[in-house]
Amino acid sequence: MMRTETFKILLVIALYRNWAIQQFDVVAAYVQALLKHDIYITDVNEDGETEYWKLHKALYGLKQASHEWFEMLCDIMKACGMQQCVGDEGTYVSTREQVIVGIHVDDLEDHQERILGALTPWSGALTPALWQLPLEPLVP
Repeated sequence: MMRTETFKILLVIALYRNWAIQQFDVVAAYVQALLKHDIYITDVNEDGETEYWKLHKALYGLKQASHEWFEMLCDIMKACGMQQCVGDEGTYVSTREQVIVGIHVDDLEDHQERILGALTPWSGALTPALWQLPLEPLVP
């Protein structure tokens, strides 16, 4: 993802040139990445029987999730005419549109329990996000 030095330099350039700075969040980014390989998981249903599921998309905690998401993002950025910087893979530039995009990933999902535990006094105002799992049951 974008290096801290790159972020600081881009911020100074944007301020100097009076460029607009925008920020946005990709909600549940990892679970939007399509998997390039077949990955199966098992689960035990209410009757105690083992079920096998084929994943269509990545899940948080899946070893390949960050890689698959980054590959998908690279494909999208290149399709939009952006070029990946050689010295910083998390930075994309379009000289035609005069746009610079820096990619930053936060890992708050990985630390959700610890964060919610630290916020216990305010826990009444917090509700954890419910994810719709991208699963397909396998028929034997």
